[in-house]
Amino acid sequence: MADFGRIHTKLHDHPKVELAGLEAMGLWTVCNSYSRDQKTRGFIEDSVVARFDAKHRAAKRLVKARLWLRDDDRGGYHFNDWSEWNSDEEPKTAAARLVNEVIVGHPNEVMQKLQQHVSDLLIEGVEWSVVKSTLKLWLSKDHAPPSWLPMLVSDVLRQRSDGDLIQALRQAWTLGSPVPLARYGFVFTAPSIPREVKGAEIGPFMQRAVREWIEKIRKERGIQ
Repeated sequence: MADFGRIHTKLHDHPKVELAGLEAMGLWTVCNSYSRDQKTRGFIEDSVVARFDAKHRAAKRLVKARLWLRDDDRGGYHFNDWSEWNSDEEPKTAAARLVNEVIVGHPNEVMQKLQQHVSDLLIEGVEWSVVKSTLKLWLSKDHAPPSWLPMLVSDVLRQRSDGDLIQALRQAWTLGSPVPLARYGFVFTAPSIPREVKGAEIGPFMQRAVREWIEKIRKERGIQ
């Protein structure tokens, strides 16, 4: 990425600039520099704005002029059309693209460490979707260091495995058949059929036996 942001030669003549005013454009320029330096992809947190614009008056003028977009959920502002004018900022590696897709607004040092861990995971053969889910899980952990990422992969895989098993249990229960659970290593041993169970009663008897077996698996695995 170049060390210089892009400003169009006709910026001075743009109606949005005139509407925003010189003070607001000063904020716009400084925050352009901040975003490129910290690689926030055009997102500026309220705390950063407050350093230069304590009451957010200039920021509100930028929003009114449609140069910035307000993001109340995250507490900050987005540069309008950031990627159109800063395409050279796009990450070049698969790991960087994945981290930048999920993680926004974190310090550059943290982003680089996450990218390194993601790169290692991808090289090890961890699926892209699993790594992406792991990054989202990392986000949900307050103050978690980037070094947690490899450990969180196991949590994601366990959640996926449990979710798949739950679906298989439901399918087996509905069908009254052990077949959906075979791929998880569960083997159903058919009970001996009592002498008094004959003819048309054999089918329902076996279904009850299968469902009792399914219920036992559910309890042993602690699945609600």
